[in-house]
Amino acid sequence: MNIASLQDVLAASLRGEPAALSRLFDIIDRNRDGKMTAEELQAAITLPAHAQSISQLIIYKESEWYHQPQKWDALDELLGHSGSTPHLNWLAEKQRIKQISWWSEVAEKVGLPVYGKVFHFHPVGLVGHFSSQKAYCFTLGMMKKIYSKSSSSMFPRMQKIINELNEHIELYKLDTDLRRAHFWAQVTHETGVNISIEESFIYSKQGLIGTFGYFGRHPDKATVFGYADSARKTINAAGEKITSIDHEEIANRAYGGLLGNGDYFTGDGWKYRGRGLKQLTGRSNYNKFNKWHKKHWPNDPIDFVENPNSLLEAKYAVRSAAYFWIDNHLYNIADSGATSNAVDRMTEIINKHTHSYPERRENFEKIWREKWLIQ
Repeated sequence: MNIASLQDVLAASLRGEPAALSRLFDIIDRNRDGKMTAEELQAAITLPAHAQSISQLIIYKESEWYHQPQKWDALDELLGHSGSTPHLNWLAEKQRIKQISWWSEVAEKVGLPVYGKVFHFHPVGLVGHFSSQKAYCFTLGMMKKIYSKSSSSMFPRMQKIINELNEHIELYKLDTDLRRAHFWAQVTHETGVNISIEESFIYSKQGLIGTFGYFGRHPDKATVFGYADSARKTINAAGEKITSIDHEEIANRAYGGLLGNGDYFTGDGWKYRGRGLKQLTGRSNYNKFNKWHKKHWPNDPIDFVENPNSLLEAKYAVRSAAYFWIDNHLYNIADSGATSNAVDRMTEIINKHTHSYPERRENFEKIWREKWLIQ
């Protein structure tokens, strides 16, 4: 089947499944021109995760063994064949095609449809789809339990996160109950009730001093940028309004010269602030994630160092968290057991000086005890 006919078949057979069709174009049509070329398909199947998705397609299409001479005759003019100027090689090829097309001879005898249309599937891909290893799927119901205080407006974001996770569970090393529980214990703390995938810079004066070394050394600046009263979080200790410009100031002062960032004046602190499910922070971490992403998705040309806000898109938010999880071998810590010690060791790698160790332990204990991520 050629690429053009594959597009038609996909569009027709998935007309009632726009999400599935969109996902296929995401995988194959990397330049987003609405067409799938042979080169794009070949590139897609070089990646195991994408090859797996494509191998699970079931396509309803006329069999190549069902011979219809008019379809081949339609190529005569293109190949330079006519009654007055016969193309002998093309005539021989059409005869060969007719001889090896067996469908019409056997269809009625063995119960095949005489019109030649059947379902085509990849046998190994189909079997793999039903294997026990691929049986696990994150569900919206699971996420609703974990984020029980979230409003229904968060459900679409939850679903996008779920879709990305389910697409690459093995690659992301989230293939055991214990790993999933540890992963979400950390992610739920990083994202909070509203599943925020962007770092907030709303801090009290004491919060700034206790969280960032810069403000610990310059408490007078914490008075300027931190709120004094939790009931009025937009007003600082001097009674002045705290604005988004102040949030940028906090980031540039807190992260300037750290995590691969340039100094305060470069603006790197704000540019490479925390984003994604794990709040990836700092130019060096964005750069490492960029390299990791290109390795696994070479046909996705996005540059996260140049376009850091891309991590605010759900699938990249997930991938950035998965990168950190894999790159720091957090899954190995998860494998060590359902213990507070394992949670603390993981937290130390994610944010060593955080005050949130107890909350993260509590997250894990609740997820594990209630079996929220076990099917």
